[in-house]
Amino acid sequence: MCFQVEWFHNGKLLRAGHRFRSLFDLGFVSLTLINVYPEDEGEYTCRAFNKLGEDFTKATITCKSK
Repeated sequence: MCFQVEWFHNGKLLRAGHRFRSLFDLGFVSLTLINVYPEDEGEYTCRAFNKLGEDFTKATITCKSK
């Protein structure tokens, strides 16, 4: 049964782009942030779902300047 994955940053849907890359391969899911900036700080949520249900996992990123 196929499922989908969505990523959120501080509750807002995060679209893949040149700095945000989502990987989903054989059940492994990851999000890569390239060149992290202070505005990237916050809570990231991964939502995996299909017609039978859904599940979430969260992580918080804190950015410190050099």
